[in-house]
Amino acid sequence: MASLNPSSRRDSRVRLEIHGTDDPDALDTTVEDEPTLPWWASSALAGVGAALFGWVLLTGLALIGWGAAAGSLGGAVRGGTQIWLLAQGGGLFLDQTSWTLPPLALTLLLGVGLALLTAWVARAEAAAARAEDPDADIGRLVRNVAGLTWLSYVTVVTVVATIVGPPSQGARTLVGSALLGAVATYLGALRGARHDPRGSWPDWLRPVPRAAAYASAVLLAGGAALWVFWLIRGFGQVSALNGDLELGIWPAILVLGAELAYLPNLLLWGVAYVSGAGFRIGTDTVVAVTGSNLGALPAIPVLGALPNGTAGWPNLGWFAIPVLAGVVAAVWLMRSQPWLRAETAALSCGAAGLLAGLVVLLACALATGDLGTGRLAGVGARIPQVAMILPPLLGLTAALVGLVWGVLRARRAADGLPVLESGR
Repeated sequence: MASLNPSSRRDSRVRLEIHGTDDPDALDTTVEDEPTLPWWASSALAGVGAALFGWVLLTGLALIGWGAAAGSLGGAVRGGTQIWLLAQGGGLFLDQTSWTLPPLALTLLLGVGLALLTAWVARAEAAAARAEDPDADIGRLVRNVAGLTWLSYVTVVTVVATIVGPPSQGARTLVGSALLGAVATYLGALRGARHDPRGSWPDWLRPVPRAAAYASAVLLAGGAALWVFWLIRGFGQVSALNGDLELGIWPAILVLGAELAYLPNLLLWGVAYVSGAGFRIGTDTVVAVTGSNLGALPAIPVLGALPNGTAGWPNLGWFAIPVLAGVVAAVWLMRSQPWLRAETAALSCGAAGLLAGLVVLLACALATGDLGTGRLAGVGARIPQVAMILPPLLGLTAALVGLVWGVLRARRAADGLPVLESGR
């Protein structure tokens, strides 16, 4: 088995030399060896580079905002650093401001940058390993590259948070960046190395992640549809609230940018709503399918679309979205796996629905936090209720569809009838 440490490998460069026609070696090619960085150095630099990229990007955006508000350069850099840490779960602690609700659009942006750099390193290392040994352990290479990139990234971010903020910010940043980095580096390394870890999984388990992804997409689409419905219905209130702010062009752009940064949070709150769990906009508030109790809200235009008061029975129709998500996961899985028996189909479909519910539950947990202190503490999905409703509902729905489908398919096969669906 070839070593995964590429420090012993060399890149090949072909030098083309043209000689005279009387030379028997009219065309001579020679190979020069050129050293490359070891995998551990490339991985460590990728983690540091991703952290630096995120800081420069968000600090640059802060410079634009602070410049529009005629702020100081030092204030812009401090603000950009705090936004960078906020996006990674560390919170924002600036002067008298304490804000722990992460803008997940910025979190996703940082994750994509980290994943791309990890993929770049993994792609080069996997290509060299396969060239040296077609049977190289690419899975181990992926783990090595992802692990060291993750370690360097988390170290840089946590050290910065510890220096610029209170101890609680360092601890929060350690947890948040570790979670973000683990997902981004592993997925990036898998994609860069073109490695599928499901090769050793049981056959019934292999399609589960993709089916869970489809179910999650249905839930997010449902959350988006809910907000579109609210914005259309409450357009007048949103417009009035926006007009009452009397913002200039630059402040209006900054408010819009902040709302876009929190767009994934809004979608996940919508998912919590359609699941029946609901969400909160601060202390002693609830927004749920059965009714809402808002009280005083911050002057954020998009919040003007939220319903208030008791909801009618037709509003319970939103509860069909998580059921539909479980059905979609089961239908795709059963059509792509026509060989599954009834009991195995129920297990596979149930696992897909449960996985989707757990992934969305984790995302909803990340989309919660404080928008200050006092009244605006505790903003986001009602996590205990989401945990009790969403994963079991998705899992049971998908398992039931898979079981019924498997039984009907087995009966058709026993009767000599053709199975209508076909899988790849």
